[in-house]
Order: sequence, then C-alpha cells, then structure tokens
Amino acid sequence: MYDTRAGHVIDALRAAHPDGVDAVLDLVNGPDAIRRDADVIRPGGHLVSTIFTADEGWFAQRQITAHNHASSANPQISPQGLVTVAQMLADGTITARIRSTADLDAAGQVLDELRHGRLRGKAVIRL
Repeated sequence: MYDTRAGHVIDALRAAHPDGVDAVLDLVNGPDAIRRDADVIRPGGHLVSTIFTADEGWFAQRQITAHNHASSANPQISPQGLVTVAQMLADGTITARIRSTADLDAAGQVLDELRHGRLRGKAVIRL
C-alpha cells in the first residue's frame, strides 16, 4: 500500500522500480495526467484506463500499448460483486482513498472539487 500523502505515486514507483514496470491500471487520471504513467512503464509495457482517457497513439509512440476499457458486463457491477468488493475493503485486501466525507447539502461543492481536480481519491456523501 502507498500513502499518497507522502508524495506523488509516480515518483515513488520510479524510485522503487528504476527500470520501469510492465503494466499500469489507471482508474482515475484524466487525459493530461495519465500521460505521466509513461514515466514508469518500460518499453513494451501496457497501460489500461478504465475511464477512456489513454491516447493510444501517443502511448504507442513511446512503445507502450494503451487500452481503454470499461464494461457494464463487469462482474463487480452487480449486487454480489458489490458484496465482494465490500468484503475485500473490510478485509484490507484492497483500500479506498477516501479524501472527503460530506453531508448531502455539501455534495455539489464536493463534486465540483472532484471535477476540477482539487480532490484526489474518493468522496463519500452521507445521506
């Protein structure tokens, strides 16, 4: 697990893997920020964006195969899938970076912060 408050994850990856990594699964970065992933992927490596922000041609010029993938057929997008993800969170198998918790009346402000990149990680809106 990496503490994102300790520094930028790309810098930490570069320090830990100076020759690069084989693959990156990017779940959050937009079209500009995702390009920084190229700094840690070795030539011949792969990048997957789950929000369709990887410019496949731009990465190909850097000898990285980029994929944009999302699917409503994802098995995690079901009641049982959500139960599985919730159990993984509870067990500590995966973690969620919750950066903000707000009541419903502040949801607009939190969503604005997320849209404009002023909040990285997840936001929880209490109902």
